[in-house]
Amino acid sequence: MTEEEKRMLALFKTFERNDEWFSKHFDEFKEEMAGKVLAIKDQKLIAAKSSVKEILEELESRHEDISSIYITAIPPKGMAFIL
Repeated sequence: MTEEEKRMLALFKTFERNDEWFSKHFDEFKEEMAGKVLAIKDQKLIAAKSSVKEILEELESRHEDISSIYITAIPPKGMAFIL
């Protein structure tokens, strides 16, 4: 496996862990964070903003490596996302 493949695999595993953590905590966030875009790193919520643009600006100001951040959204109250 090349170094690039190892890096990509590590990023995928990080994404997977953050996705699982978010799924387990979704009910905790859905009321409090309705309509927000969330940034999750190392299975912790690190930012919640009103738009993707605001999240990206916040992460950039913190000098975060965006490739390692799980970004997702909570639908506004009364609305659901269909995946």
